[in-house]
This record gives sequence, structure tokens and C-alpha cells, in this order.
Amino acid sequence: MQTIFGQTNRGGAVHKIALSHGALSVDILTIGAVLHSVRLKGVSHDLTVSQGSVADYQGDLRYHGALIAPVANRITGATAVIAGRIHHFGANQDDLITLHSGDAGTHLKVWQIANAGPTHVALTLTLPGGEDGFPGLHKVIATYALHDDATLRLDIHATSDTPTLFDAVNHSYWNLDGTND
Repeated sequence: MQTIFGQTNRGGAVHKIALSHGALSVDILTIGAVLHSVRLKGVSHDLTVSQGSVADYQGDLRYHGALIAPVANRITGATAVIAGRIHHFGANQDDLITLHSGDAGTHLKVWQIANAGPTHVALTLTLPGGEDGFPGLHKVIATYALHDDATLRLDIHATSDTPTLFDAVNHSYWNLDGTND
């Protein structure tokens, strides 16, 4: 089931997709391909830390639950050699380091729903070549699917039209004991 979750600061609609299968239900957001909620039958609290608004996901908590790509983690010096050429990226940590792809990151983008059903959703995103220094047009597909035995699986598939960096990860924060911190 799809509902409107809110709007980006640029006015784009953000959808929430609810999936359910057996004892497990999850909510996915189209902003950042965020894993917004994970609920397990018999557990009284949400198993992932989520935010209440799109503005939260665009602010200081922009990495919570998001799919981070093209590069998760840090690029020291905001440069890398790719296919024999030095590439310079936006430095968004201490003006020296590229953290989680800087301004080119997938966590800041609204993804498109390519396919959805009661137990799965496939989201797609195209990152233009050269955005914030990252070479290659990236086409990314993230598929969240629920399976038997209360299993959630995330498959990430990406292609590029030129040699590039790509190291994607889901950046969820978990709450397994139900406490506030």
C-alpha cells in the first residue's frame, strides 16, 4: 500500500510503501530509499529508528535508514584515482573528506517506484555522470522484499557507463531493546 508521507523542501512528493508478510511488516520511503519502520509480531516497539517527517530526513538525520551510495563511508582528501584519472569530490566533512557521497548521495534523492506488491518494492534512481565529481551515469535499483521466517532482504543492483566507484549500504539505526537510546 502506498501513501503520501510528505514533501521535500523542493516540493517533490515522498511516498511511503507498506509491506507485510506473516509476522513482519516494514515501511519504505521513496526519499533515500529509507527503511522507515520494521515491525515484528509480538514485539511492542519499532525495531528501527525512524524520523517523523521528510524535513528530518533532509536535515541532520539524513542518513537514518537511507540507502547510501555511490560511496558509503569516507573518501579521504575528497579525491580518488579511477581508471588512471584523479577525480575530485565535494568535501562535506571538515572540508577535507567526502562523507557518504556528499551532495551526490542517493540518501538525498527521491527514488521512483518501479514495481510494488504486498511483499516487495523495487525503487529506481539515476545519478547523472559527473555529479559532485563521481564519474559515470549510475542506474540503481534497490529491491526490498519480505520472505518466509520474518526475513527482510535488500538487493541493490547498479550499472555505470564508465569506470567509477560504487559501494552501497543501508544505513539503518536499530532499536532491539525498545529503549529511547
